[in-house]
Amino acid sequence: FQKKITMSYQTAFILQGNSDKESAVNTNSTWRVIKSKAYRPIEVDFAMARGYYAAGGMDRVDGALYPWGWTEVEYKDSNWLESGNIGYGGQGAPYGYDRYTATSAWQLIPRDIPMMETRVERITEIVRTNQKSIDNAFLKGEGELVVKPNQQINLLLDLRYLTTAFPTLITEGGRDSEIRITYAEALYGEDWKGNRNKIDGKEIIGLYDQFFPGGGSNESFKSLWTRTFRYVELEITTKEEPLTISDFYGTYSAYPFKENAVFNTDNPVLSQIWDVGWRTARLCAMETYMDCPYYEQLQYIGDTRIQALISLYVSGDDRLMKKAIRQFDQSRFFEGLTMSRHPTSIPQVSPPYSLIQVLMVHDFMMYKGDREFIREMMPGVETILGWFERKVDSTGLTGMLNWVNYMDAAEGFKSGTPPYQHEGHSAQISLLYAYAAKHAAELFEYIGDHQKHKKYMN
Repeated sequence: FQKKITMSYQTAFILQGNSDKESAVNTNSTWRVIKSKAYRPIEVDFAMARGYYAAGGMDRVDGALYPWGWTEVEYKDSNWLESGNIGYGGQGAPYGYDRYTATSAWQLIPRDIPMMETRVERITEIVRTNQKSIDNAFLKGEGELVVKPNQQINLLLDLRYLTTAFPTLITEGGRDSEIRITYAEALYGEDWKGNRNKIDGKEIIGLYDQFFPGGGSNESFKSLWTRTFRYVELEITTKEEPLTISDFYGTYSAYPFKENAVFNTDNPVLSQIWDVGWRTARLCAMETYMDCPYYEQLQYIGDTRIQALISLYVSGDDRLMKKAIRQFDQSRFFEGLTMSRHPTSIPQVSPPYSLIQVLMVHDFMMYKGDREFIREMMPGVETILGWFERKVDSTGLTGMLNWVNYMDAAEGFKSGTPPYQHEGHSAQISLLYAYAAKHAAELFEYIGDHQKHKKYMN
């Protein structure tokens, strides 16, 4: 099947086979739909996250309201509604004018990166519990955990390393029970996070899902988006019925980078640093690069340039980098600057970060080539440099700049802004502009535009 994606607040679904053989499953009026009342979002606040949080909500699932068995062939959907046609999925008219495509609210594009890598990960180590003993066979998929009526048990699990995964919990019975699943990078104590291997005297505080079993058999809870964790706490509270947990595991998900580069050293500490660095890079790369998977799943261009270079050096895979460059190019607004982070529903503009877009395009030229792609990005490069060109005054430096001029979190930089930028003529920003212009000149030379090469060299 042809996979297409769209970024939009306007939810819709299209399935279309590539040929007549698959046409039986094409979306049309024969499809039936129902709105599930089982899922509700849990809003994440500062207290839950223990810091700034920019990612999705958590899940509250009521098993009594879930249409169990709907994926089975024998399922009866007579009470489901007929699907409705709400619009047209446009792909751009290749020749002439297509009024349906031109007015479509859903502009679809081909997927330009591979599907995520997935594999089952099991958290089999119970490091703390309020029970005398708990058999971990259910965590291995080899047994069951039976919780008697009107009991409350806590299980703290340790994966021993950080991961990003879809947790899956399978239960039987236990109607009106509550299972809270809390996820954390580390436990909290008097030393805040401190040594992340230590748990004595510490508690788990973090993002959590809630699952209320419906009382049936083989009920499976799976989060709608990945969870980031090393530690997981299962807090199980039963009512009048016993609850059986037959399995709990995670499905790892991340961009399928391969570690093709080799780092050899006689120093074991350096080897560990390499391993930690590569694991960090992998956890911060999914459908986009991101600041971090637990707190801030936003693609900032300042981070992304470094992450993309790591990707190229270690794996050689340039597809996520290419996608990031294109996304930032698409984020440009009427003044010509890019967003400092994208995709996002909340605009944030930092002129120095727009200059990093120019440098990312240059990086791509140096390491991967592809003149057609570079040529496609050059109008965006010009609009960014054009904005700065208009800000240069008689001193030869950039004057007062609006928006947020983030450069560094170093001492003396208020909210990341260079000293005295509020008075204009920042040496740091002016030098970054000159540096970007020089790199733009090399880009224009690469695509054969010698006139603009000369302009930006001067």
